Order: sequence, then C-alpha cells, then structure tokens
Amino acid sequence: MSQCSRNHMRLPAILSIVLPCGCLLCFLAALPFHAEAQKRPPDLSEMSLEELMNIEVTTAGKKEQTLAQVPAAVYVITQEEIRRSGATRLPELLRLVPGVQVAQINANTWAISVRGFNYRYSDKLLVMIDGRTVYSPDFSGVYWDMQNLVLEDIERIEVIRGPGGTLWGANAVNGVINVITKRAQDTQGFLIGASTGSQGQAMTQARYGGQNQQKQFSYRLYSNYFREGQSPGLAPSQSAFDAWSDLTAGFRSDWQAGSRDALALSAEIGRVSEQQFYLSPLLQPPFSQTMHTELKGTEGSLMLTWQHQFAGGSLSTLQTYYDHLDRFFLPLGLQQQIFDIDFQHQLRPYPRHEVVVGAGFRLNQGNTRNSDFLAFLEGRGPPLSCALHQQHRFRNLKGGS
Repeated sequence: MSQCSRNHMRLPAILSIVLPCGCLLCFLAALPFHAEAQKRPPDLSEMSLEELMNIEVTTAGKKEQTLAQVPAAVYVITQEEIRRSGATRLPELLRLVPGVQVAQINANTWAISVRGFNYRYSDKLLVMIDGRTVYSPDFSGVYWDMQNLVLEDIERIEVIRGPGGTLWGANAVNGVINVITKRAQDTQGFLIGASTGSQGQAMTQARYGGQNQQKQFSYRLYSNYFREGQSPGLAPSQSAFDAWSDLTAGFRSDWQAGSRDALALSAEIGRVSEQQFYLSPLLQPPFSQTMHTELKGTEGSLMLTWQHQFAGGSLSTLQTYYDHLDRFFLPLGLQQQIFDIDFQHQLRPYPRHEVVVGAGFRLNQGNTRNSDFLAFLEGRGPPLSCALHQQHRFRNLKGGS
C-alpha cells in the first residue's frame, strides 16, 4: 500500500481523536482564568488614518518606528488581517501584500518574489521568522513548503518592497519579509483547530500556553499538521502526483529577568513528505521523460534572544540560532547546517541623534547526497558533473549515496 493511501486511511482516525479532545480543550480555554489572558486584536476598520500610521514596525531600521517615520515602502499584515483572510499557509498570506508576486506551481511548490523575476528558485528576497533567516544557501532561496507556522501565533508580518541590503546584508536585494510571532505571555490557554475538505486536505493544530504565578516566565507548546493531496488509489498518471504532508512541533519561552533583562528561547522541528514530478534526461529520443519521486525532508532550529535595557535608555540585543535542514529527493539530496550570532547596540548620544551599531557572524556548512542522475564531485574537473543514463537505470535507482 502506498504512503499516500495509508495517510488517507489515518485521517478519519486522527479527526476522531482530535475533534473530541478539541471540544474539551476549547471548553477549558473558555474558563475565567484563561479569558483574561486572551486579548482581542484591534479592528482595523475602526481605526483612523493617524492610528494606522502609528503602527510600529522594526524591520525597516532595526528599531521600533511608526509607519509614518519609515522611509521605505513597508506593508504590515496584522493579526486581524490574518484572521479575516482565511489563509492556512504563509505563502497565501503574502498575497495580501501589494507588489509581492505569489504563484502556486502545484500543491507543494510556490514561487514568491518582489519586483519581478519570479520563478520557483527565486532569490534576492530575505525572509526571516523572528529575525532568524530561513533560506537555503544552495540557491539563496526559501523552501516555502517547509515553513509550517501556526498562523494564530503570528503577531504581524512586515514586508519591505525594495533594497534592504544596507541593514540586513546578503539576499535583501529586492525586499525583506519578517514574520514576527507573539510573545509567550500573549498566547495563554488552549487552542485547538481542525479542518478538512473534499480535495484530500486536512489540518489540525494544537497549542497550550502557561506562566508562573509571578508572570515573569511564560511558555507555549504547539504542534501543526497539514495534509493535502489527491484521493487515494489513483495512479500517478491519473493525478497531479503532488500530495503533501507536513508535521511541525515546537515551543517558545519568555523570561523577564528583572526590569532590564529579557530572554526568549524557542525551538522547532518539522518533517515534510511530498510527491513531485521531474524531467530525467535520456540519450535517445525524445531525450527526456517525466518521472515521479517522493521528497523527504526534516528541519529543526534552536534560537536564543537576550535584550538588556541600560539606565541611559540604550538597548543591547544578542541573538543566536542554529538551523538544520535535511532534504532528499531523487535527483539530489541536500543537508545544511547554519550557525548565526548577531549583536546590536542602540544608543541615543543626543536627543536628536540615534546610533545603531552591531556585528554578526554566520557559518554555513552543507553536504550533498549524490545520485546516478546528478552528482557534485570533488577534483580538478568542473564542480558540477551530470551523468546521463538510460531509462532502465532510473527504474532501479533507490536513492543517493
């Protein structure tokens, strides 16, 4: 039995467990001791133009500014817009931003760009989640299919349309997208969600947040499962062969250590499984054929952020994270590790002058798992070596080495 068929057989069992538990947890979440922790976001339709221009952003100048003060083309997607949009994935939310081109190639592949030149492996667009860069150094782009976020945990999304390399460095040529999630103290109580559809789509998510009695330490635990694809039992020739499943789990904790120090620790791990088509070359007419493969990928990250407020009003921020990605499909397997540390100090020596200084270090380490179809070889020859084989070689190919 195929993996796609087994996943569809598990779906009724999953929903039969999640939905009753969701009803119970939603009842607990409605109790009075959780009601005070949930704050309803402001209604944008009731805000004046001046209030809208006073929305604070941090991406444009690496400091808190209002939209009216930012000398850049900035668009902010608020939590209220996210709730009203009905979107279930991060790429769908970016359709709300003017000037951002979002195209969905199939069920699990996206092409997102700013200022044109949009295709599947678009680069020159910096994407961050709470300041952590999410991109693959092998093509300087983003694997959008592996960004599985709980949209209710997003506070806002700041999008800069235009060059941002002066402040953010590499890959911010055409724009910057910064996804800012809520603090743990803002996501207290239970959250359960489940949905399904007639096209093989299912989604379940769960979250729980708590804090100590002094309200100095807060945390949240969450998981998110997403499944989309064709009906079971169909042959690849009868379907798009683009089934997609993603399971993500993680946590975030915030600690207010006194009146001047704040610590935030977050970790996440996810696993994705996809079905994809690709063109394999042949040495005889028609010189290429359409093949199908199943992609397996895992991703994990750990991030620590520390902020210290000095008596004179200056602010220091230290952020470090570790990111691991393992992604394999038939033509080529990729494995990468990223370690990043960034320090920033913001001070105001005079009432009308503000200075931001900082330094950063990033280490990228990557490996490739070659196959009989595509291989990166070491030696004196060209760094890229492609081997073309006959059709019977592809039938017996199991994976990379």
